[in-house]
Amino acid sequence: MSRHAFAAYGLHVSPRYRPNERLPLDDIGGTKASLLSLVHGLLLDLKKAPLREEKAEDYLFIDEVDPLGARIHFNAEYGKFGLEGGIRHTRSHETTHTYGTDESATVPIRNMVLCLQRSKTAVFLTERYGNRGVGSIFLRQLQAAFREKFSDLILHSESFIDNEQWRAFRERAKLTSVKVVRYKISHDPADGIDPEVIGKIVYEAKPRWGVEGLGNKMKNGLLGGELNAHQLLGLSDPQDGDETRLTLSDGDQERQVVLGREDLPALVYAVDHDGKERAKDSVVYNEMHSIIPVLTKQLGLELPGDWDSTEWQKAQLTVKMGAVRER
Repeated sequence: MSRHAFAAYGLHVSPRYRPNERLPLDDIGGTKASLLSLVHGLLLDLKKAPLREEKAEDYLFIDEVDPLGARIHFNAEYGKFGLEGGIRHTRSHETTHTYGTDESATVPIRNMVLCLQRSKTAVFLTERYGNRGVGSIFLRQLQAAFREKFSDLILHSESFIDNEQWRAFRERAKLTSVKVVRYKISHDPADGIDPEVIGKIVYEAKPRWGVEGLGNKMKNGLLGGELNAHQLLGLSDPQDGDETRLTLSDGDQERQVVLGREDLPALVYAVDHDGKERAKDSVVYNEMHSIIPVLTKQLGLELPGDWDSTEWQKAQLTVKMGAVRER
């Protein structure tokens, strides 16, 4: 699997108790402040005073914040704390550093937020490197800060599904597993009207040792509905509640699809592959910029030519939104 990629999230705002109503993001709550300038205010607050989450034992430090046009680039350092230990060199096997419960080994992560004028959806792109990323902690803090500032509005986040990217992934990926999950249902009248799942049985087929996948004919047949997983696995006709799960892998990422469901798994965008040196900031941000036209087209938005070059005005740079810190 790729150790260096980035993920995409969609952000939108709705009135409390009306989650399906999306509001324009260039005048939040009648304040004339855009979501982008509010994010900038939060980043400056986190840069001034790094975040320490005691319960989750997460540490977040914002290093560089670069706003231009309709986007913000920001570099963050993220790490866990709470354990004592040592850092060993894996070739010399010598301990080079030690750390205590209040120290954190941080990893620098590059990120980008895009919010076009008159848009009702913003895009958050966040790097993932060696299973590290700031997506969860940053979104958690952004939503908490937004809730503190606007009690009548809700900021929502969700993984962004790129249909074009999914089609390309489906074409190149190998089918590495076919599963039928059969749930055992309780028939005890005491369980009430809704039966409870008391267990499950999983039937699975994988490629034989040394073979990469189960073949494109099987993959396409199952995804297209021409083949039946129950018959392939020698099972009886489907029962109510049965799930058919396909695992697909393209070498960079592995995703599971549940047949019959409309929702697609979120994919990440690979930056490079194992064995290469980590890419510089400019390379990562160029990779992020390269998918912006695809995402904005999917959202039905027009991407202006100066979206990543216009200098911000003072009014945009001075909008404040503070992090919600533990006391």
